[in-house]
Parts: sequence; structure tokens; C-alpha cells
Amino acid sequence: MRRTHGIHWRTINLAPNVAALAQAAWNQEPWKRELAEAPPASVRQPGAEGGAAASFGSPIADTGDDPLYQTVRYNLTAYRLPRANGSHRVKLQFCEPHYTEAGKRVFSVKLQGVLVIENLDIFGRVGQNRALDFMFEGIAVTNGWLDVEFQPVIEFPSIAALAIEGPGGRLALNCGGPAYRDYLADVVGAPTAPQRFAPTEDFYRDWATSEFGPEVAPAAARLFAKLDGRLPRPSDWTDGPGGLKPDPRPWKQVQLEYAFALQFEQLRPMVQGRDALRASTTGRPPSVTCAPWPGSTAPGRGTTPSSTGSGTRATRVPGASRPGNDCCPCDASWSLM
Repeated sequence: MRRTHGIHWRTINLAPNVAALAQAAWNQEPWKRELAEAPPASVRQPGAEGGAAASFGSPIADTGDDPLYQTVRYNLTAYRLPRANGSHRVKLQFCEPHYTEAGKRVFSVKLQGVLVIENLDIFGRVGQNRALDFMFEGIAVTNGWLDVEFQPVIEFPSIAALAIEGPGGRLALNCGGPAYRDYLADVVGAPTAPQRFAPTEDFYRDWATSEFGPEVAPAAARLFAKLDGRLPRPSDWTDGPGGLKPDPRPWKQVQLEYAFALQFEQLRPMVQGRDALRASTTGRPPSVTCAPWPGSTAPGRGTTPSSTGSGTRATRVPGASRPGNDCCPCDASWSLM
């Protein structure tokens, strides 16, 4: 039996499902993407909820980072940001670039459902075109999401930037603006009609139940269904298999497109069974293990299993020279004899 990682589809896992569907004469022709059911509105999407962008050219006082405060996202409801569980530090950055008197814009802010800023009048606090930052320590994430919610009191809420530090690293957004230093772009695009897809959650629920156990299956199926047909493209093929053109955009620009990886990581404690947990982390049968990359204690890319008597152990592929942090998940081929 032979499996190939990377650009090749892992047919060994899906083959029984596809065969069953074929035997049942499953016909997808009646489904039209524009007519099929849309994804449930209850599924969280990472990023901002609502809002529009505005930019201003005036110099900003009390900061050396004028570009962060010269663009804002306003009239928004919330930011829903996938973050690792644990304690986080949250910095919210504001500026009033439009109004020239107090009482024109007043709003409140919640973090994780807790009111942290009440009746904020930016102009009333610091005037126009002046940075106003709030720092909050010990903001707990317990479900893989950090929520920043805005409640209008007078006119529209507005925020210039935000930054979060904690388990999983730092995430910073230039709200309503382009990427700046380590702040990701948060550009508001023109509204488009949502794509509509055939429902797939029941398919993924059955598959996830079989692969990872019934405890995690419903949550995993919702994520798989949300991603079905909507995965980001890290590269495009050129001239057939093996010719790849990588996405040229920097990581800080595309990071939120890959937020689903952290969402899947949050489900790991729900995966039950030794074999299921191994399948969720390596994608290979439980009889296969990987040897560390020579000179390190961590497994490495460029490995392939080889028979060693009673078990199967990975050995380095001749010519491979790129170490990694996990067991050949992307670019190694391997065989079981």
C-alpha cells in the first residue's frame, strides 16, 4: 500500500465513502452552487462583523505610528478572533478623526462578554486626531475565540487598531486599513453576494465520527463543512503535478485565512482513543512512527518509513535536507510493506 503526502489527494481515507456514494447512485447534478443551501448563519467567521472603512490624512498626536490611527473601521458589531485558550493581553487603539466636538460619537466595548469600556467619547477624552489606547490584562479565552464587541450609544462605534498577545503568539489588526509593520491588513471590500453550496455537514459528521470519535465529530463536521470548497490556496499548479507557484502574499496578510487550523487545534482534547489521536496528528496508520531528523529531537520532513522487524520506523529519505517540526506532513512519500 502506498500513500503520498502533499499535492496528492489522500484517497485511502475517502475511498470507502466515495464507493458507498457511487453504489447508492448519488447524483450531484441537480445541485447548483447558486441555488444550494447557504452555510448556517450561526457558524462563526473570523474577523470583523459589519462595518465600513474610512481613512484620513491628518497627523496624529501622541503616537509615532500615525498610519494605524489614520484608518478606522466604524459602524461594526464585533471582532471574532480565533485564539489559543489561556490568558491574553488586549490592546484597543482609538482615534477620533472626524468629529470636532464632544458628544457626537459615544459607544461601549465588551471583551469576552464583559463590559470593559463604558460610554466612550473619544473626542471628549482626548480631542480630535489624537491616539487613545486601552490595555487589558488577563483576558481569558476558553473556547478558542476572543470576542471584542461594540455597543453604539450615539452614532457609530469606531476603532483604529487592536493587538492581542498570549498563547499562540501575537495578533494585531490595522482596523479598516492596510498592513502596517506587524499589524495585519483589515481592508473592507465591496459587498458581494455570498456563495451557496450544497450541504455537506452530515457527510463530514459520519467521516469524523469514524476517524476521530463521536465526541468531536459534530464540532469537526461544522468546521469541515464551512471549509468545503472555500480553502485558501497556498499555491497554484503550473505545467502539471510538481510545478507549483506559491502565493506571493506575506503571511501577515493571509494569516486570518488560515485561522481554521487553530480552530481544529482547539478540538484536539475531544479526540478520543489512542489510534484516533494519532490519526489526527500524523494522518498515518498507528503502526507507523517517525524517526527524529538527524541531530535533533523532533521528527522531520523528508522521512519515510522502513521495516525494522516488529514495527515500522521512519528513516531519512536520501537527498532530503529540510528539517521540519512534524512528521513529513507535506512533502514526503511513504510506503507500508
